[in-house]
Amino acid sequence: MICWRCWGVGALLLLVGCAGLPREESPGSAVDAAWQARRQALANFTHWDLGGRVAVRAGDSGGTAHLRWRREGETARIDLFGAFGSGKVRIWINPNGARLRNHENAQFSGDSAQQVLLEGTGWHIPFDHLGHWVRGLPGPGEAVDIEIDAGGRLARLSQSGWDINFSQYDRFNQRELPRKIALQAWPGTVQVMSKQGENLGDILRVKLFIEYWNGPPVVGETAQ
Repeated sequence: MICWRCWGVGALLLLVGCAGLPREESPGSAVDAAWQARRQALANFTHWDLGGRVAVRAGDSGGTAHLRWRREGETARIDLFGAFGSGKVRIWINPNGARLRNHENAQFSGDSAQQVLLEGTGWHIPFDHLGHWVRGLPGPGEAVDIEIDAGGRLARLSQSGWDINFSQYDRFNQRELPRKIALQAWPGTVQVMSKQGENLGDILRVKLFIEYWNGPPVVGETAQ
């Protein structure tokens, strides 16, 4: 009888002791929590002034441009300097569509920046989704594949006919954002034509290198 009582008291103490131990969070759940917090914070980040370089390549043909992208909510202006051999290109975006003006003052209007860029320069850049991808977020619609790194950041994404890889992040004014992004179109997503009308195929690669996110640095400004 005494032995049973001792076992009962011991079991009760064991249960109480276990109940008081802190529960460890698994690494997977910690990464997911960090990703969800990042995703929510970046969804509200819709005002920026970023600059950098963009390169496109299809087959043996390609081109580069300097990029400046200023966005305020649903309106934006994109400037491409030396745009793929076509001089300066400016694109205005608003909820009603997009408009492009090239260095010869020719203008193109359409439903999206992606459409007018294709008409004005012959090159594809998926600006329709890039406003999300450039922040390290999936775009609207279903993503086929998402890979999150150990820091809770988007590392790889497949969506809307594109594979997107985020090879480098950096801190810009206390906010961690992508610096290097590489995109590749799936076969059949795009059809690239040269200025001479030559079919360059459907394997298109786009690379972005972002130099700043909050306006160009002031000349002589001390790095923080």
